[in-house]
Amino acid sequence: MPLEAVFTEDPAEALRVGRTHLYSDPILHNLILTLLAARIENPRPGRYWVVKDGSEPVGVGFQSPITFFASVTRMSREAASVLAEAMSRFDAPGVNGEAATSAAVAGRWTELRSCACKPTFAGRIYEFFPLHRPETDCLRPATLEDRDLMETWFEDFSNEIGEPQTFTPEIVERVVGAGQAFIWDDGRPRSLACVTAPVANVTRVQRVYTPPEQRNKGFATLCVSALSNLMKDRGLRCILYTDLANRTSNSVYRKVGYRAVAEVTRYEFF
Repeated sequence: MPLEAVFTEDPAEALRVGRTHLYSDPILHNLILTLLAARIENPRPGRYWVVKDGSEPVGVGFQSPITFFASVTRMSREAASVLAEAMSRFDAPGVNGEAATSAAVAGRWTELRSCACKPTFAGRIYEFFPLHRPETDCLRPATLEDRDLMETWFEDFSNEIGEPQTFTPEIVERVVGAGQAFIWDDGRPRSLACVTAPVANVTRVQRVYTPPEQRNKGFATLCVSALSNLMKDRGLRCILYTDLANRTSNSVYRKVGYRAVAEVTRYEFF
């Protein structure tokens, strides 16, 4: 049977249909797994595609909010072409995902929409393999008493990465309330790191932030190392994404035990 892309606006249906593909590689597919879980729990308009080879899912595409870049899982070039054909019936500012797949989707998109594209982000996925056990006495879960500080740090983090739309006070309260935000506190809060809710035994470190006046003192390194070891102690595989343009973060994460497993690229359409 030829490859086909099944479209739905229901994230639960996308997860159901694409489940075996998504769970086949919970490290590389973690982003879309966690995004689908978030949309099921907190519905927002979205578009979802599952590429199928007969009855077998072989790729998934995700776009929510519908004005954001689409994200795609790793899949074959042929599946990426079929996905691009289905996705190109709608508007999107670009596509994000595993390097070869996002390039294939972007290339086919430009053919179908008679437009151009350019890479605007190059990143890496790292998995944590502990090198040593740091002192963890200064790592503590954020509490709702930290709400004002967390709102400021979340907003500053979002502004620094150029995506202020990702911040809302409700997100802060939900992340803190779920026990997913941690602070390195040696008498005063120094640095922040968050983790996603585990999916398929994988959690992702994200929103690593240290205010400018506290940088270059090792606080982020200590925070991420202690948090990653804590997640490992809970029996979870721990991953994170880095920006390859950021020399410091890539070096720091490797020093505490993170190893590269894949590259990701974002393309902008114009």
